[in-house]
Amino acid sequence: MKPTALDAAPDTGTTARPATARPADGARPWDIDGIDHIRLCVGNARQAAHFYITAFGMEPTACRRPENNPDGHAEYVLTSGSVRFVITGGGEPDSPATRWAATHGDGVSDIALRVRNLDEGLAYAERAGATVLAEPREERDRHGTVRTAAIATYGELRHTLVERGSYRGPFLPGFEAPAPAFPRPAGPRLFERIDHVVGCVELGLLDEWVDFYRRTMGFGT
Repeated sequence: MKPTALDAAPDTGTTARPATARPADGARPWDIDGIDHIRLCVGNARQAAHFYITAFGMEPTACRRPENNPDGHAEYVLTSGSVRFVITGGGEPDSPATRWAATHGDGVSDIALRVRNLDEGLAYAERAGATVLAEPREERDRHGTVRTAAIATYGELRHTLVERGSYRGPFLPGFEAPAPAFPRPAGPRLFERIDHVVGCVELGLLDEWVDFYRRTMGFGT
């Protein structure tokens, strides 16, 4: 399937990608610090967010309303320890999140990775065969600056690359604290971190996608 782009933030400014020297064979010029967030596209974002809060004790920490989102999405950021879910629902039938959920059902559309050097990492991945879905962009607000880009992977899953630097906002520029009326966790926190993510790929293509992650991100087995 052809990858589908889901923009994660408003267009508050873009930056060109600087030229990057090719690394020596076997070198990996970027460091992946972990999973920044996992985005789930769902049919009803507020209902899904309510479920994760009440069933799993996640904390609502940020949101973006459809009227403030160029894609018309409702987005709720939930956290538990170091885990961060972004529950995304479309406000219109033809919005990207609505189409994604209609095609796949409620599920993960983006595993966003926190990186230290976005430009070098993206250039390295592209040279190794990754498809760039979103060129580097810089987003700013009073809390600082965040830079993002995105690459395609299996099916319609994508990896957004997030370089946060010293950003101190609730999530990304354009997001704000959740409304006081939003439900709060009723019980104790049930989980602290993500141990691993399972990727289900097409029959017969497992070795191909293992090789993709080795080549583009330097992962080993």
